Amino acid sequence: MQKRRWTEPRSLELQCWIKFIQRRSNVFPSAAPPLRPPPSKSDLFARVVNIRHLGVHRRVLDFPTILRYLDAAHAFAVLHRDPEVSGRIAHIAHNLQEVYDDVVVQQGGLKDKMQLKLDEICLQQAALEEQTKIEADRLNQQLLADAGTKVDQLLGGRRPPQAVRKESPFADWSDIDDILLEAASRMVLGSTLPRTASYC
Repeated sequence: MQKRRWTEPRSLELQCWIKFIQRRSNVFPSAAPPLRPPPSKSDLFARVVNIRHLGVHRRVLDFPTILRYLDAAHAFAVLHRDPEVSGRIAHIAHNLQEVYDDVVVQQGGLKDKMQLKLDEICLQQAALEEQTKIEADRLNQQLLADAGTKVDQLLGGRRPPQAVRKESPFADWSDIDDILLEAASRMVLGSTLPRTASYC
């Protein structure tokens, strides 16, 4: 008892309840049947201990835990042969079960609604990605076209003007090979002409 700290004043009430259950554990009147099949003695002891400790430490309970503890309290009232208390506990448990079922239904509806919203967002995201891809391709083609235009302008600015091309014998740049051959032949002919020596 000292090892489990059950000698403290706040645990005396728990010991009294456990002794009461031990004395009256086989008495289950048929006038007030429990909500569920009667729990075993060890299970009922464990529930009493949990209820007491949760009350002392002020722990937060969820709906399933509350319903389980109400079931244990109903069985406790049946052991005590108090039909009024057991009826009230059964009524409270029934109302809480309805609230819990309603919350579960609302959660399911909310989950379905959120799933539809998520699907809609995914479709919008896919459409935006496709639109962005098309716009990126268009901008890329426009950028390449602008770059090509600038290159043409730069190369066109380095070509000889029209007036010079008309006056120059080498204006036809497409016949550059013929022009080079003609110039080479002139150079060869000029080097083969006899030189006239001048004597003083």
